[in-house]
Amino acid sequence: MNGIEHSAMMAVRDRMLDRFEVLASERNLREDFIDDGNGGQILAWQQHEVIGMTVAVNEERAKFGKPPVNRWDVETAERQACGHCDYATKCALYCAELVYGVFPLVKEVP
Repeated sequence: MNGIEHSAMMAVRDRMLDRFEVLASERNLREDFIDDGNGGQILAWQQHEVIGMTVAVNEERAKFGKPPVNRWDVETAERQACGHCDYATKCALYCAELVYGVFPLVKEVP
């Protein structure tokens, strides 16, 4: 796994999943639509979750001395998880890949 120990990656995935589940449990508090910044509308909980996961990814990246990713990188990972029957687990895995800089759709910045 690109020189990354599988158990280490799964531990980060599990932390990402824990964070995601906390964020998702608050969806009922953010059911209004807000501006998405691109002229469209999204549910407030969607933005809240992406921002929360961006913070979680960057907290983990900081432990490795890696520069932060941006919310668009996390949105890219989240979109790849959409449609999977195990959406939450896939999203958490892709966020873990962002932590290690191996998510294939986001170029790692040295």
